[in-house]
Amino acid sequence: MKLDMKLDKKKIIIIASSVLALLLIIFLIMFLARKSGNVSNNNTNVSTSFTPDFLNVEEKTKLGIPVEAKIQAMMRDQQGEVTVYKVIKDDSEIVDPAQVKQISPRSLDR
Repeated sequence: MKLDMKLDKKKIIIIASSVLALLLIIFLIMFLARKSGNVSNNNTNVSTSFTPDFLNVEEKTKLGIPVEAKIQAMMRDQQGEVTVYKVIKDDSEIVDPAQVKQISPRSLDR
């Protein structure tokens, strides 16, 4: 009877430690996948076709922006008014607004 109880306890310990080890492995895989998912690779060769939307002279004047500045409209409201824009100093700074991820103001507080 005691021999059976010792075997049962050993089986339980082996099963429990196996389950814990498996859970640890799953946790590590999830952690590493999430960590590597935050890395951005800017060297992708994916080409997307879009036409940049630049502010015209009237819009620049209305917003108090110098007319000679090159300004890309990133977002417009339903009336077509510019709500978000980007100052372009070099053509390499032109971006596809659809590819820009939103930032939370809370993330900028840090």
